[in-house]
Amino acid sequence: MDADEAAFDGWGFAPVYVGQQVTGPGSHLVTAAQGAVDGADACEQMNEAGFDAGAYVYLDIENGPPFTAEQQDYVGAWCDAVVADGYKAGVYCSFLFAAEVANARIWVFHVRTVSQHSVPGATYPTPDPATSGYTEAAVWQLDDEASILCPVASAGRLLVDLDSASSADPSV
Repeated sequence: MDADEAAFDGWGFAPVYVGQQVTGPGSHLVTAAQGAVDGADACEQMNEAGFDAGAYVYLDIENGPPFTAEQQDYVGAWCDAVVADGYKAGVYCSFLFAAEVANARIWVFHVRTVSQHSVPGATYPTPDPATSGYTEAAVWQLDDEASILCPVASAGRLLVDLDSASSADPSV
C-alpha cells in the first residue's frame, strides 16, 4: 500500500518507524547521534513509500517507564531530524511517560491486557484518545492481541491491535 491508498473505507494510516529500543529484541544504540541517523532514515523511507512532506511518522518506543535521559536524547534527536527533513514527528509510547516526550504528536499505548483475547462484533470502540490516561494523546492503542472476525468470511479471525485516533488519518 502506498500513501495514496493509505486512507480507505474509514481506516487511516499511521507509518511507524521501529528505531532503537532500551529493552527487548532489536538494536539498543540509544544515543542522540543515532537518533539523528534514524530520523533521517525514517524520512528516506517515507519518501520511498510516497508520503508527502508534512506527513507524520511515528517512532516506536516499546518500553514503559522510566524514560531515561539517554532515551530522551535519542527521541529528541530523532524528532529534530524528522522535522528538518520536512516531515512531522510522532512518538508511540506508554501513557505513563508521554508527558515527558517533547515536540511530537503522541500515540499512547494503554491496554487492558497483553494476552490474546476475543473481541466480539463488527464495530469496535473509538474512545477519545484524550481519555487514554494522557490528555494530549492524538492516537490511543486501547487493545492488544485482540482476535476479531475478519470482514472476509472465509478468512476467519485476525489478531490485531485496536486503536482510536482524533483524526481519520493519523499520518496527516
